[in-house]
Amino acid sequence: MTPWDDPRTPWKTKSAFMGYLRGCLRKAWTRHPVRLAVVNNSRKLIDNPNPKGHRKQVWGFTCPLCDITDVIKNAQVDHINPCGSLRSIEDIQGFAERLLVVVEEDLRLICSGCNSCLAYRDKMGITFEQAKLEKEIIAFTKLTVAKQTSTLLKAGFEKVDISNAKNRKAAYRSILVYEDSK
Repeated sequence: MTPWDDPRTPWKTKSAFMGYLRGCLRKAWTRHPVRLAVVNNSRKLIDNPNPKGHRKQVWGFTCPLCDITDVIKNAQVDHINPCGSLRSIEDIQGFAERLLVVVEEDLRLICSGCNSCLAYRDKMGITFEQAKLEKEIIAFTKLTVAKQTSTLLKAGFEKVDISNAKNRKAAYRSILVYEDSK
């Protein structure tokens, strides 16, 4: 019998149980000694970007993917070889091994934006560059219609060409693709 089939357990579905298990493993990951070593070995003192900050310098890092320097709280430890998914009982051992059986060379400290792009890349089966482009387009579509329209009008589009969400998205995509080709 599986945990989600037993009426005495709190997990009503397989998905609920697997979510619980993922949470347990990720909690172990947050305290993993190798993960903490990667953070400590990758951090450096940077000028405090907060103008109201009490300290002149704070801990920061430079993302190896986008070369942006930021404060350490915006850093995430990335598995260079992704852990994969944990959706079934058969996935447990492989996921746990890829998540927890690591050395420092298996990990890197990257910014949250690049980590999001890597996750999107893995999910969609596209390149990192394509994922970065798509994430920027997604962020644009979340702006108000007025902000989208204003941006596109400033870029030289006619109001009639950007009259609906699909056209605004396509127009913004063309701007980004054009900028990348320069």
